[in-house]
Amino acid sequence: MHPPGGNPVRHGIRHALLIGLGSVLALLAALGVYASRSLSSVSETGALTTREYFQQSELLENIEALLWDTTSSTRDYLLDPDSIELGQYRTQAETAWKQARKAIDEYQLQAQDDLKPLARRLAMDAERYGQLAARGLKLAGAARARQGVDLMIGKLVPAREKLFATIAEIGMRNRANLRTEADNADQFVQRAERRLGAVVAVIVVLALLMAATTMFYLTRLENAAVAQYQASLRANRELERLSRRLLTLQEDERQKIARELHDDYGQRMASVLFELSAINENQDLAAEVKATVQSVEAGLRSLARDLQQLSRSLHSAVLDKIGLEAAIRSDCALLQKRADWEIRFESSGVPRRLPEPLNLAIYRVFQEAIQNVLKHAQTRQALVTLAIEQQELVLRVKDYGHGFDPNLARQTASLGLVSMRERLHMVDGRLLIRSGKEEGTEIEARIPVPAAVESPSPVA
Repeated sequence: MHPPGGNPVRHGIRHALLIGLGSVLALLAALGVYASRSLSSVSETGALTTREYFQQSELLENIEALLWDTTSSTRDYLLDPDSIELGQYRTQAETAWKQARKAIDEYQLQAQDDLKPLARRLAMDAERYGQLAARGLKLAGAARARQGVDLMIGKLVPAREKLFATIAEIGMRNRANLRTEADNADQFVQRAERRLGAVVAVIVVLALLMAATTMFYLTRLENAAVAQYQASLRANRELERLSRRLLTLQEDERQKIARELHDDYGQRMASVLFELSAINENQDLAAEVKATVQSVEAGLRSLARDLQQLSRSLHSAVLDKIGLEAAIRSDCALLQKRADWEIRFESSGVPRRLPEPLNLAIYRVFQEAIQNVLKHAQTRQALVTLAIEQQELVLRVKDYGHGFDPNLARQTASLGLVSMRERLHMVDGRLLIRSGKEEGTEIEARIPVPAAVESPSPVA
């Protein structure tokens, strides 16, 4: 006889089924809560990160524009020979600078913790830049004409470039942080997928409906991950657009200053030299006066050469008129003459005409690489080669100095290396660095060349 209540075995099975079903329901409930919270966390984090990134990007872009306005108005004040508009230039410069300083202070408040040091550096550099600009706006009369060019080119432009370099570094750090957040979200989703899959595999037979609900949450998580990834792609494209715009503005400003140096100050210097030569030819001059005139003429000729070299470093007219190969060859010859270096240049199969973006990217990489050699290589020998290899334009700058550890260089990349990589990235190129202790250093830049180009120039 069984006790009242039915078969004990059946009762045990029912009890086990109830426990199992309760466990499944508890698992499903826990799974639902976990998925809901995970989805909410991913969505909120992604939305917050993306919103902060675009806010900071817009603020940085506004700071750049205001700094450009400040520099342009200060430049017009210092360089415009007409004194009628000076008051307007000064007012525009001061107004733009106040707005830029306010925007920089606002960014300091919004900057993330890991960007606080860069924000402080930006503020300090901006303060120094503002002091230089204020000093320039106080110049008047002969002092403005005498000191304006030196202050603008020698101090204001480098200070401004330093500010833009800091802004670019902040942009790259923002981009890196955004990518890190995207990677973390993707890893989180992947872990969630594995956990959800394991639970679904256990309960799918007993609770198909709950399994479907679970898959619904899983799909939403996946969609959130895809949305986050797409947001990171959009942010990446926006950062590239800002980088392209910054480089374009830099090149435009370089070209404008170089043209002003050549067309205005260069011509005025040539006129003064012509007048000094005419005075020197006067036979009635006393010997002491003639010697003084000759000394002044020699000093002005040296200054004219320096102005010409500065104009050329800002924007090479040879690059526009004759092409990349001739511009690099000319610069190597000039450096060898002025710096007393042994710089060999070799070229092979380079087309006479290349697309302007390729010309400019390779030329700027060449300039930066040569400057690195002059500053750090501790040698007086260098080899520069330019060639077409497998439908790629290849520039190599090799020195025979002490070299360095490339792994350490990648960890502490200088602004020059970052600039070279950014320029090459804009034209789908890449930068390679080969170096070793006491083995010298070789910088190699490679850019794909379109098939439809002019015939190559003769091999040098």
